[in-house]
Amino acid sequence: MSRNRKDLRDFAAECDGSSGKRKPSEPVRVVVLTKGVAIGFLAITGLIVLAVGERDEGTKSDRKHWKGCRKISVDDYVESLAFAPDGRSLAVVTRDGTVTNWDLVGGRPRFSATWHLAFGVAFSADGSRLAATNSTSAVKVWDAGTGELNEQLEISGDRLRLLKFAPDGRTLALGGLGGTLVLWDLIEGKIKAKVRAHEQLIGAFGYAPGGRIIATGGVDGVVTLWDATTLQRQRSFRAQRSQITSISFGSDGQTLATSGCLEASVRIWDPKTGRLLATLQRHASSVPVVAFSPDGTMLATADSNGLVKLWETQSWREVVTLPGSKGWLWALAFSPDGRTLATGGTDRTLWLWDCSPQAITRLQGRHTSS
Repeated sequence: MSRNRKDLRDFAAECDGSSGKRKPSEPVRVVVLTKGVAIGFLAITGLIVLAVGERDEGTKSDRKHWKGCRKISVDDYVESLAFAPDGRSLAVVTRDGTVTNWDLVGGRPRFSATWHLAFGVAFSADGSRLAATNSTSAVKVWDAGTGELNEQLEISGDRLRLLKFAPDGRTLALGGLGGTLVLWDLIEGKIKAKVRAHEQLIGAFGYAPGGRIIATGGVDGVVTLWDATTLQRQRSFRAQRSQITSISFGSDGQTLATSGCLEASVRIWDPKTGRLLATLQRHASSVPVVAFSPDGTMLATADSNGLVKLWETQSWREVVTLPGSKGWLWALAFSPDGRTLATGGTDRTLWLWDCSPQAITRLQGRHTSS
């Protein structure tokens, strides 16, 4: 993949004006069709990306009525985020290359480090280590408490953007811009397995509960399941019509949610058979990111209008729409206890939503009464 290929987040930033000046070689046009409706075109080295959406401002005023909502201002838009296993810290990567481990109890950073092009971030299973990628072959691993840099890995073969710690705590899975999936043994300090998972970039990937299966999603909308030890391919199926930008397993491993960069629908699959179980179609714009709650009872979906919807997974009924942010949302994560949902995107703000049953009931009541 060409190094000049623009990430879809750059397109989002340019559409909402949150980035600096764009390069003439990477043109963006935004054509306004009617009030609140726009189509953006982005030339990306042979790939044309089209984002269509209707802006919905209706729920933003509800933020002040959402008791327990907290926000943290950051210096640039949020690329990725991850909760620590104990739920007391939130790791955040922003576009300016800042990696911050926020103490959510004390309300201040435990540590912050700057690393050019930093992108993906993940905690180890025991919460003692924090790792990040930066779109090169390098990976940095810090002590999550002190911020001391424990090691910097050089993993040749691809430019790495996505990463997840395996449940065993000794394996780091990494996804590359060239479509390579890598398993790195942190104890032995070497590659355990490597495979060309997709012809182009890996848009999203994740471990199934138990850590025995990894699912990856590509530019072609195809999901592939891999043995998490050997990286032997298990099965593949087409999940979206466009590049897959998010994958999330339900807590029982029997459901898999996918979303695509050009689609307002989210699809729910049986990962063992590739059978479509449900299609969620209540968003008015593309849905970059989805996440199941830890207990599997709720699915959160975030769109390019800055709105988050919560769905009940027994019936796939929309439960509530959370008040919107002021820009595209690219990052979404539930706390380990499922009571807090963190979101981040182009508005340079981390929103921490109280998703307890009581808070959701309160907002449902406001919408019903209005």
